[in-house]
Amino acid sequence: MYVENWAMNRMIYQVEDTPKKRDIFVGGIQQMLGSITATILVTIIVGLGSHISTAILGCALETLAYIIITKRKSPVSTTYHREH
Repeated sequence: MYVENWAMNRMIYQVEDTPKKRDIFVGGIQQMLGSITATILVTIIVGLGSHISTAILGCALETLAYIIITKRKSPVSTTYHREH
């Protein structure tokens, strides 16, 4: 029980917490690699292997649209709780 609680306390950030820069960097790299891998894999599985660059461009445009539409005030943004 102690080990489980210790692991849970170390791995979960509360809303008002700010992770260390190292944790942000590692999490960002992990998210980027997972997203790119999923994008490429799905493109190959559905038979559009020659259009991988188009799929990645689509993801990039979707991300930019999300940032613009939410005006960078999304709960998943690092600037959200600093402004409120």
